[in-house]
Amino acid sequence: MYVCVSVLCNQKPRDHIKRFLKRRGRRSTQRVSRTMMSVVLRLSVMWCLLDICQSGPVFRPVPDQGFILKALAEVRQRRAAMISDDGNGEYIKWKQLDGSFGVEFAWGSTRSHIKRALRSTQGEPWPKPQVYKTRETIFTLNPTHFKINVDQNIKSDVISEAINRYNRTVFENAIQITEENFRNAPKSEVNKEMQYERDELGFINADRIRALTIQVNFTCDVTKSNRTNVSCDIYPSLTSDESYTLIVNSTGIFLSAQEVWGVVHGLETFSQLVLQYRDQFYIKETIIEDFPRFPHRGVLIDSSRHYIQKEVILDVLEGMAMNKMNVLHWHLTDEQSFSYKSDAFPDFSQKGAYHPNMVYTRDDINDVIAHARLRGIRVIPEFDVPGHTYSWGLSYPKMLTQCYFNNIPVPGFLGPLDPTNEHVFKILSKLFEEVTSVFKDRFVHLGGDEVNTECWASNPKVVELFQALFIKDNLRTQLSQSGPNLFTNITTNMTDNEISNMLQDKIIKMQKSPSMMKENLPTYIWEYFNNRLKEKLDAIARDRNLGLDVIMWQDGMKQGVNIPKDTIIQVWTSKSHEIGPILRKGHRIIFSTCWYLDSFRRGVHWQNFYNCEPNEVDAEEGTQILGGEACLWSEYISSEMVSSMLWPRGSAVAEKLWSSRKPRALLDVSRRLSEHRCRMLRRGLDVGYANGPEYCVRKKTSRTVQSTQHTDKLTLNLAKDEIEYLIEKLRQPRISSNVSYVSAVADYTSIHLTSLFLSIIGVLALTLMMVCRKQRR
Repeated sequence: MYVCVSVLCNQKPRDHIKRFLKRRGRRSTQRVSRTMMSVVLRLSVMWCLLDICQSGPVFRPVPDQGFILKALAEVRQRRAAMISDDGNGEYIKWKQLDGSFGVEFAWGSTRSHIKRALRSTQGEPWPKPQVYKTRETIFTLNPTHFKINVDQNIKSDVISEAINRYNRTVFENAIQITEENFRNAPKSEVNKEMQYERDELGFINADRIRALTIQVNFTCDVTKSNRTNVSCDIYPSLTSDESYTLIVNSTGIFLSAQEVWGVVHGLETFSQLVLQYRDQFYIKETIIEDFPRFPHRGVLIDSSRHYIQKEVILDVLEGMAMNKMNVLHWHLTDEQSFSYKSDAFPDFSQKGAYHPNMVYTRDDINDVIAHARLRGIRVIPEFDVPGHTYSWGLSYPKMLTQCYFNNIPVPGFLGPLDPTNEHVFKILSKLFEEVTSVFKDRFVHLGGDEVNTECWASNPKVVELFQALFIKDNLRTQLSQSGPNLFTNITTNMTDNEISNMLQDKIIKMQKSPSMMKENLPTYIWEYFNNRLKEKLDAIARDRNLGLDVIMWQDGMKQGVNIPKDTIIQVWTSKSHEIGPILRKGHRIIFSTCWYLDSFRRGVHWQNFYNCEPNEVDAEEGTQILGGEACLWSEYISSEMVSSMLWPRGSAVAEKLWSSRKPRALLDVSRRLSEHRCRMLRRGLDVGYANGPEYCVRKKTSRTVQSTQHTDKLTLNLAKDEIEYLIEKLRQPRISSNVSYVSAVADYTSIHLTSLFLSIIGVLALTLMMVCRKQRR
């Protein structure tokens, strides 16, 4: 250490030692002693210099040091201004590029880009709560001692299962506070954007919160509840109260809700607020008042075009719970396959499914419904009729309409369900009676889109039915216009043959007018089919205490079909400002037009889903809009692709349906979406990208390697990783709440043991030399 001081004082170590010995009257030492001393001194000087280069010298500043530091700061400022701002705008900045985000470098007329996601937020909930206030005050949570408490008098399996679920999820999958690599970029907006501002002292001195307390005003005991009691329904419904209040302060965490479904959403929000930093868990002081904007927030999955594994459907439900979506619209049948295994009609799936194993049994459906219920999600089945039914005909071909060409039947060419076959309605009645007993929701979807009416028009039996309906309707119209006495007076003086001839004349006139057939047949036949099916469903609803509500696609209304007002219309072709006519007819609406997730293209395009507004009508008509659905049709999406295609793009739809209509900057939304994507990945969902090139810190996973050579390499790599981890842990300061935080000491006074050790050797060498000289004398 004495030698180090001599170096810092700009003195030659050897001269200084000579003067040191001379002052004590020492003679010159022997050559060996001098050689050893010289080597030790040189090594000490070398290590002192290394020490200075690594941690910086600790010395009193020279008189002009303040001036020098100020000058250096001015140089840095001028350099930063030179590369980042020319007075009119920044040269290096973040920008929303065409289909992506990234860094733009601008110099003169030159523009170049680096595609890169912005720094994600940390500890921000998705979707955005209605009222969300937070402060920088931080509290710590200890996984070992933290508890979620609820009144013991509250008996709800939904709450108890949610507590067990989130006790694991909160701490196992919390988002980690990390630094971005672009924080090392040259001084610019890029560098500033990637710096995560945090108060280290706030983390160190954070008070501990030990519990979350749940208060719920109304629950249903699953062991006693009866579904006939609407006020106590163990299943979520359209009218369920999903609101909740979440408060985090120094006294604890408090979650209150009117019903259990609000508790489920509140626990999910709580789990998203928790952060992990240096193996500790933290949460900010927060106040949240939250409730959904729309009661119907759905996801449509299509298990007919591609069979979707039950485990994948359960993952879809997990993602829906994380995004506070509450309706799984399950499209079970279509032209390609019949994936529902019916007990009443087993041939439907035995002959109509892709494979006998690619079906959903009653047990499978019960598992999905139970999994969904515990997360506040409803399951609505869709059996698409009268179109999209070719797979039905694989087992019951007479159910479908035989299509004709030039009045000749085309073998194997089968169209929609045959409205002239009375057996069709008997099968539908029995099938839907079974379906409504298996699925617990009040709603059932009947499809009703893209019906091949040309096949109907080619079939002689269907044409005959249309003629009868058309004439009957025309006579009814004449009666309503001229009064009943006119028809009575006309027919009283006519024989049966004359009446028959009159009707035959009308039929002949109709046949001579193809345009009349083309314009009117689809409407009359489609309406006839819907009315007959509605009669059957009304009978089922009367026997079903819960009741029954029907959803249909909008195609029938566009065709001019009169649909009962209590039918809910799902809009998929009209824009939100074009739905006024449907609303004015008294129908409630589910909106899906701009949320078809199976429409995929290169780039970042969740913004298109986020910018879509489902309600652009006046306030009174807006109350008839129940919400919307993100649709994932599976013509070109297999079971393995469902999660990556659905999330996080479906998250944009979720926030539009839950959060307020208040406009938000897309750059800020993209940051929160990046965090939410990472959150879903950490919880085991194989979701897709959000904003282009980005990353997410996840738990490391490894696969078993069979090769011995590869296994040895893997072992070495694991050992190397473990050593690096231990070194990193040793470098991290041990932090405790009763130790004051002094950043200057931590940053500039590191102890180098090697330098100290060599200095001690030098002192011992000098002492040994002096002892030897004394003995020689």
